[in-house]
Amino acid sequence: MLRALDWEKTSQGRRLHDLRHTAACLWLAHCVDLATVQAWCGQESAATTNRYLRFLGAGADIAGLERLNDGTE
Repeated sequence: MLRALDWEKTSQGRRLHDLRHTAACLWLAHCVDLATVQAWCGQESAATTNRYLRFLGAGADIAGLERLNDGTE
């Protein structure tokens, strides 16, 4: 895949792992529930996935923590 995309030229210094972080942040910003993002990212702990919330700003932090704490996840 990296060769097909000519990744060294098209990546502009980004790693594929950076795309994973971007995807997780976008999913969380679009209200995909934390457990789903956790599963899609293959993470064992919701705490790991919860770290992405810090990139979304205070409003997203509060909303994400409220969802975690209300027991629906």
